[in-house]
Amino acid sequence: MRPTHWLPAALTAAALMLSAEAAAQDGQLGEAPRRDEPQDASTWSHERMPKAARTRAQVVTLYKTVYVPGNSVALTWTGSVTNCDPGATNTDHREAVIVRVSYFRALVDLPAVTLFGSAETTQSQAAALMMSANNALSHAPPASWLCYSATGATGAGNSNIALGVRGVAAIDLFMDDPGAGNSATGHRRWILFPPRAAMTSGDVTGGNVPPRPANALFVFGPSATRPATPGGIAWPPAGFVPYQNLPAQSNRWCFSFPGADFTTAGVAMVDPNAAIPVTLEPLATGFGDNTLVFLPIGFSYAKPAVDSTYTIVVSGMTGSGVPSSVQ
Repeated sequence: MRPTHWLPAALTAAALMLSAEAAAQDGQLGEAPRRDEPQDASTWSHERMPKAARTRAQVVTLYKTVYVPGNSVALTWTGSVTNCDPGATNTDHREAVIVRVSYFRALVDLPAVTLFGSAETTQSQAAALMMSANNALSHAPPASWLCYSATGATGAGNSNIALGVRGVAAIDLFMDDPGAGNSATGHRRWILFPPRAAMTSGDVTGGNVPPRPANALFVFGPSATRPATPGGIAWPPAGFVPYQNLPAQSNRWCFSFPGADFTTAGVAMVDPNAAIPVTLEPLATGFGDNTLVFLPIGFSYAKPAVDSTYTIVVSGMTGSGVPSSVQ
């Protein structure tokens, strides 16, 4: 019998009667930035004791007091696309973006990130300006681009980048990770990369026609000691999850475990009534921890009438210190 590591609760999509910022339907993502990161989990305790799941009340409070307020934080940008001036954004808006990142990390029981330094903020801001000015996305923008700068190119290479959306809505889009080039959910994996300790953000305003808004989230900041996440990182995570935070655009669910080999892994998903078939996305490295991405077929992202519980088992994993099966 394969050993099974039990997470503290099955996934529950909470039917929260709460309002949230509308989904970033007009947002555009390219591929996520790639970089190999250490996946050493040797400092973990050999006791694979999962952390306690958050209660429903705790998740509701987190949503109402941390997620929702971020939707109302105004952006003040001092720059200009016409003049190729990256300008700057107000500190409270940058902080709100990082709080939104930390909100999603809290749902998977990861430590919050802090706001990164001024040099990286300048790089991110210059990157966002280039994306808006050229109405395009690139982690390696050519020198021929409008408003090109070496500073912005550095920011683009170190950031999740989005066009047509900015601020906290860009973070929501990164977490959903739609688009043909994002089958690996790389943007999401960088936000939920366990050791990451700090990030920063650059944002440009705009309208529905160019120049459009843009965001660059600097995700290659410093790392701290890897936190103990013996159950791996699942998105959506175990426990209660507001339905507004589910990946409705991409339908991409994922499970990450450092050093895991998912070559022979499979996913079984059931609701209280029946099994839900899933398809697997191609495996890809270079986006934080190794990850298996799967798409539940026929899953509804509409507001549920009542809390709905789903049980997911990932099996067939291999690797040193990696459990063969996780529920």
